[in-house]
Amino acid sequence: MKVRFKYEKNDLVKYVGHLDVMAMFDRVFRRSNIEIEFSQGFTKRSQIIFALPSSVGLISLCEYFEVEIPNLCRENIQDIVYTLNENLPLGFKIVEAIETENTASIMSRVISAEYEFDINASAEEIEKIEKLFDEERIYVKRMAKNDAIYDMNIRPYILNIKLEKIAKDKMKIYTNIKSGSRENLKPDYIIQAIENANIQISDYQIIKTNVILTN
Repeated sequence: MKVRFKYEKNDLVKYVGHLDVMAMFDRVFRRSNIEIEFSQGFTKRSQIIFALPSSVGLISLCEYFEVEIPNLCRENIQDIVYTLNENLPLGFKIVEAIETENTASIMSRVISAEYEFDINASAEEIEKIEKLFDEERIYVKRMAKNDAIYDMNIRPYILNIKLEKIAKDKMKIYTNIKSGSRENLKPDYIIQAIENANIQISDYQIIKTNVILTN
């Protein structure tokens, strides 16, 4: 049975990198005595497939991975969630697990992701941010394969954006941006676009709130 797990990474573990997360879940399944599928060949690896892992420094309310669990009954899924959570380090929590019959890799089914940006800046700079995202073209610096630097317009990658001023020196930005193996915009580029426009922000935090998958 293939099971899709949804888990959270809170502020305590936002600087833990994806390779460490992969190794951690491998150990947690072993420690929990839950049998999962392994790759074939001389060097066997656990077949835990992640979807759009977050960059270092991001809090996430929505991380996904899928894994094959042999000889699992549907009624045992919630027991597995409980056992894994008992063995997970502080800062990680599995919030959902469902059976799935989709044979396509979960990585290939990601189409977009939603993020929330908490930004602190002066009232004048917040006004500049509001004007920036009204523009039809918003640029960031990218490096080409030949190491040449070029300007990239990120506007086509932003599917939806909403700005909310919550105080004279604080604002929230809610975005849904293209993500996945075909088209992918890192949330850091939203911040880079602000900085490229010579807008000064004193502090910010990025929270991944949702990942949208094809059926």
